[in-house]
Amino acid sequence: MRNILLFFYLIVNIFLYILNIELFNSVVDIDFGFFVLSFIPLVMLQMIGLIFVLAFYYLDKNKETKKKIEIERLYDKNTIQQKELEIVNLKLENKAIENTIVEIPSEEKI
Repeated sequence: MRNILLFFYLIVNIFLYILNIELFNSVVDIDFGFFVLSFIPLVMLQMIGLIFVLAFYYLDKNKETKKKIEIERLYDKNTIQQKELEIVNLKLENKAIENTIVEIPSEEKI
């Protein structure tokens, strides 16, 4: 999802740059009183959009990592429970074998 979003953002920006090359190359001067800032407004707008897209990318990656960790934790928990079940089954089989071994000699004496 996040790779598709970044790719789509890149395609849209390139498309807009090709169609509006004059707007992208125009410079705007903003007077702050004690200095004048000159910048290209559409490029700044695209940079702000890129910051938001990268923030989404990072958050989505973080969420995916948390999901993977949760899946691995559940898999480990499931594996431990399967091993415990196997141990209990072996103990039950061992008790069943001990009971049959004890019962067989007592039947032969009668």
